[in-house]
Amino acid sequence: MLRAKLYGVAKNFTSQVEIIKSIFIEGKGYEFDLSSYPAYLESIKGRLPRNALAFASAPWHYTPDDRRCPHDSWVEQLQITAAASGQRNEVRGLEISVRLLGAYHDGHIEILYTNVQRYTMEISRLEGSADGHGEWLIDEIRLSQSAKVIHEVQFVRGRWTIECDDVTYHWRNFLH
Repeated sequence: MLRAKLYGVAKNFTSQVEIIKSIFIEGKGYEFDLSSYPAYLESIKGRLPRNALAFASAPWHYTPDDRRCPHDSWVEQLQITAAASGQRNEVRGLEISVRLLGAYHDGHIEILYTNVQRYTMEISRLEGSADGHGEWLIDEIRLSQSAKVIHEVQFVRGRWTIECDDVTYHWRNFLH
């Protein structure tokens, strides 16, 4: 069974992602059971856009010792853009872009969500907390009933779910 080992997560954390299941181990923290996720991705790969599939199925995606893995990264910037077109700028599209500081603090992860149809974002910070969303714990990419990409991300202190046409991932190493 594939598992991502995560330590130091509050005991009252509950993962909301659908395919990947969380398991709390006393004294260690959470582990995420990824065993059913590869089969799920295989079942939808012909319907996922190229960029979303590349990100979801990348061998480093759930390998925390790989610098490109989003696990333990921190949100630095989140931008929602309503690009306007049409004669009176009446046609509005939505894009969401995110920049994360990688877990090893040696690069940025940039994620772009195009033609966003729906999104929800939640945060639940403790009073006096200075850790923003907290670390990125786990994420998964799914297909909606209308064949749109759903990217759900669980943080220590929040989560977001974005439904869009595609998800594009870029790693920007500080050393290059």
